Amino acid sequence: MKENKKVILIVEDEQIVGENLRESLIENGYSVPVLPCVTGAEAVQKAREVQPDLVLMDIKLEGEMDGVDAVERIRKYVNVPVIYLTAYSDESFLERAERTGPSGYINKPYKTNDVLANVRMALYKHEMEIIKTKKKDAEVEEFIARITHEMRNPLGVIMGYSTMLKDFGATEEQLKFIQRIKSSTEKTARLVDDLLDYSKMKVGKFTMEPRDFDFRETMNHLFDTYSRMFGEKGIELHLDVAPQVPEFVTGDPVRLEQVLVNLLGNALKFTEKGACRIAVGRKSSTEKRKVGKNNVTLLFSVKDTGIGIPENKKEAVFEAFEQADPSHTGKYGGTGLGLAITKQLVEMMDGKISVESKPGKGSTFTFTAVFGTGKNGGKDE
Repeated sequence: MKENKKVILIVEDEQIVGENLRESLIENGYSVPVLPCVTGAEAVQKAREVQPDLVLMDIKLEGEMDGVDAVERIRKYVNVPVIYLTAYSDESFLERAERTGPSGYINKPYKTNDVLANVRMALYKHEMEIIKTKKKDAEVEEFIARITHEMRNPLGVIMGYSTMLKDFGATEEQLKFIQRIKSSTEKTARLVDDLLDYSKMKVGKFTMEPRDFDFRETMNHLFDTYSRMFGEKGIELHLDVAPQVPEFVTGDPVRLEQVLVNLLGNALKFTEKGACRIAVGRKSSTEKRKVGKNNVTLLFSVKDTGIGIPENKKEAVFEAFEQADPSHTGKYGGTGLGLAITKQLVEMMDGKISVESKPGKGSTFTFTAVFGTGKNGGKDE
């Protein structure tokens, strides 16, 4: 856990200058847990390790990666204010630096008091921005939670009554209307759930509740549910669970089902004929995982024969509100939230997700997830 002292990362290719700056910051109550970095690559690595509260970045660095490049990469892992240290006034450097949204510039040779004042002000502004953002996120989450709650009640009533109407001697034509009402209501309910999950994801309130569960029973239950749905469209659904997969694992079965439901829902929506296959295998892993020493990495795939995804859209489909082809929205519906939520859930299970696809040939979504070994006490191979 990070100390109460603010953590500063110094990136300075002049070693003596960097050491003097480090001593001054420590004397003034800041934590500088690592020696000043001298290259951009080292800076990115150390930023990921120490998760600093602020980075003092020399613009001109040795090696292929300059200070601006390093900041762009660091920002992928840490939302951190940056103050550039520079002895250069080259316009091209400054223009690139401006695009990274720095908290300030300090010209070399700099005075210690100027550095300390800039650091103090940058940290204060960043803290105020965080407070403001959290307040706004909380307001948005409260609003969405209230709206979704108000929508769930009438949706539940509609679904309940549409089910009851089937038992009142409805004609075949009336039964078709009732089924359309039920299908549309279920679709709206899923949209409400997606909106609520997305709001939680945005404010970092997605949670996992790990427990021991029967993995094969969970997969079989999911298969039974969806095989009927695929069967109604004349599409075959197959499930292959490799013998090496443990019977019991420790994880969150609800979140795992949510991932698979999203992927199967997409396969069902975008596949008109052919088949869909769910496959689960065991992946060898020697990496140290959050779940502890005894763990198993499972490899999942959901393969369909649907409309496919264009090559230039394969990464975009995991972004919120993005769809492979916006023109399909009218025909297939959807908001583009499902895969964004799925990606977040997979990452929470210490896994990664990817897709291979060709238009007109279908798609294969593949993801990994790490589980504890549950009751059987197996170990990763």
